[in-house]
Amino acid sequence: MYNISLLPSEYRMLHQASKKKDKGLMISIIVMLGLFALYLGLTLAMAAKGRELDSIRNTNRIVENRISGIGELIALKNEAKSLSDMASKAYGKNPEWDSLLAEISNTVPENIGLTSIQLSYSDGKGNCIVQGVSLNHQGVTDWIKALEELNKTGEVMCNYAQETQGRVEFEISFALLPGEGFVFEEVAASE
Repeated sequence: MYNISLLPSEYRMLHQASKKKDKGLMISIIVMLGLFALYLGLTLAMAAKGRELDSIRNTNRIVENRISGIGELIALKNEAKSLSDMASKAYGKNPEWDSLLAEISNTVPENIGLTSIQLSYSDGKGNCIVQGVSLNHQGVTDWIKALEELNKTGEVMCNYAQETQGRVEFEISFALLPGEGFVFEEVAASE
């Protein structure tokens, strides 16, 4: 079959141009709808990112407030450290006198009586001189051994031990070891 048109050729050309125009218009509408959908999607995505940014900014403000509070704590910690350093310098490495004297007195045997104790400590060196009486030389020897076992004393020396009138008068000297000094204990920060 043949297609025969009785319309003049101008009408046919106008008709074809109209079809092309309609086709072009339809493509333009579809492209515009696609661009509108893309614009709408990007707008929604930007709104979501904007809300996320606001949330991050709020979190950031909270963290900055906490950090400023921590700054005050750091200043207090530095001040405490400074005071601790001053206390350590003032206290030095002196022996712990109360526990040292208690330990020395706990080592004294029953058959020994003390007549004098001289303690001195300066510039990291200490000395103790003890004078006393004992019923026999064995008591002095036993006490020297007990003193040597103490952790807070150095070498123990018997300066003299003389037997007079049925008793032994003696003098013992030993070095005093430095103590730990002032110890500042840091408190762990709790969150």
